[in-house]
Amino acid sequence: METLHKIDSLLAKLTNSVPEVKPRFYLHPSRPLECSYRQLDTLITIITDEKPYCTLRCYKSALEHNITSSCLCRVTGDYYNMPFEYRRKQLNSESITQLCKSLILENTAFPDDGVETPTFSRFYLLIVQYVAQMQSHKLFKYLRTINPTVPKKYFHFRVADESEAITISGFEHNAITPFGMNKELPIVLADDITKLPGDYCWIGGGEIDVKLGFNVSEFIEKMKPMITDIYKRDGEKEEVPMNDN
Repeated sequence: METLHKIDSLLAKLTNSVPEVKPRFYLHPSRPLECSYRQLDTLITIITDEKPYCTLRCYKSALEHNITSSCLCRVTGDYYNMPFEYRRKQLNSESITQLCKSLILENTAFPDDGVETPTFSRFYLLIVQYVAQMQSHKLFKYLRTINPTVPKKYFHFRVADESEAITISGFEHNAITPFGMNKELPIVLADDITKLPGDYCWIGGGEIDVKLGFNVSEFIEKMKPMITDIYKRDGEKEEVPMNDN
């Protein structure tokens, strides 16, 4: 009952602060009220404290894309220094496999006079799980397959420089999200993410200490990402190393 009163109080505060924002919540089956209160408290904090506009931009974009399952959760300052199980508990998620991140990859071989398309671009946004390891050759083969007219020499990937990633996305490292980016990029989603418990995942939420959660099926329906196997499996060898410099 006390939690319900807290939720009602926060909802009233939110409505008065930003009437156009309609919060949505990821409710853990065993702790629905705790989850809704915590996520609502996060939204209130980011609106009424120091106005972290990057998170507001991210959340607003998610709502504009009609991601009805989107929700925010603030994490503690030691989040990235802690084991995955600690992070899972911070987000009240069911499994560490739901912890994901967004990376910006640069195709350094993209021709200077090249024309970008939804599948062939100088930059891509890649969404992967923390618990997995990328197999860059799989990404290369996939993009070659769906761009059959593009010569092989025009594909060479590396993780984008941090400064460039910030410029392109408008978000800091560990805060990158596909919603509200400065430049819209083709999205590649690791196919294992489509098999997560509860069909739900968490990624960066615009600020380093805020995470954004959403239903994966809804994300696929609304955002139309490319989906492929890009992970290294047991026994597989990395055929083409990715340049991380």
